[in-house]
Amino acid sequence: MLPSSTNIQNQPEDTKWLSAHYDPVSGIKTFSSCITLADLTGNNEYNLIIADHGTEGKKDMKLKVYRGVNLHTSYPLLDFPVAVESFFMDENEPRVPGIAVASGPFIFVYKNLKPYFKFCLPPCDLHPIEDELWTSYREQRLSVNALRDRLIELRNSGNDKNPLTVRSLKLALLHPDDVEDFARLYRDEPLRRLTVVTCMTTVNRSHPEPGSVCSLVFGTENCNVYVMDSEAFTIIYKGRVNSAPVFINAQGVFDVEWRLFVACRDARIYALKRDGEEGVCLASLSNQILGLERVQKQIYVGCMDLTLVCCQLKVVGCGSLIFPQQCLQCAL
Repeated sequence: MLPSSTNIQNQPEDTKWLSAHYDPVSGIKTFSSCITLADLTGNNEYNLIIADHGTEGKKDMKLKVYRGVNLHTSYPLLDFPVAVESFFMDENEPRVPGIAVASGPFIFVYKNLKPYFKFCLPPCDLHPIEDELWTSYREQRLSVNALRDRLIELRNSGNDKNPLTVRSLKLALLHPDDVEDFARLYRDEPLRRLTVVTCMTTVNRSHPEPGSVCSLVFGTENCNVYVMDSEAFTIIYKGRVNSAPVFINAQGVFDVEWRLFVACRDARIYALKRDGEEGVCLASLSNQILGLERVQKQIYVGCMDLTLVCCQLKVVGCGSLIFPQQCLQCAL
């Protein structure tokens, strides 16, 4: 577990935490999910890979590769990064992993330190009434003012299962003088509603050995969990949980037997199996989850109430430990 006081220099002398490297002027702003290690050249020299959020919002976001403590190369990112994973996409020699960066509705894949592929999430289901309204406007059976009024009514109806697209929400917020120009600009464009990636991990595809070909596993804002083939870049599994995933831990081999443990924003832990698409609730916690790791048949979860919770599979109830500081991240 990582304590909240990240400045190890100010820790007391009897602290159990070791200072491996400390640089107060590094200028890096990121999450722990956006940091990974990978041997990018196949010579057993691991590089530190960081998706930097930047200091000026979307103007300075970069994927940075470090050799030692020195910056080796960097690439600009088009959207806010939420997760970075290294994974083997094929059996080709030399064994060089790819780097997957989840940003918004896209997963950008880099190989040999170069952009390789951009994967777009599957579009979400549209609200049927919203789709009908835009079709009527496109066919000139509905005026732009009537379109805006109907969209505002639809937005206020509180339908959470199929929320409106960004286009409709923006149209409803525009000043009445700007509505006609905006609607005319997007009138002939297809209506799409995309979600965003919230977390990501990997699962071995055919063999359990380290360094085997992996598939990407990622959760989305609309409460879905996907497994993506790393060679064809297609969805090979889709599951669903009751809340947006924030952490995912994969167990097993996808072609044989596997299980996904998903921590969600509703402070619950769900399990997804190969033969099911609906998540099964394993534990319901009293506070928000800040990290999740699995050790054999035990799941360790760090929570916002200064506790480390341990849940055992097939055993009812959880044990907990109280820590003196706030947990920021759990890792093995």
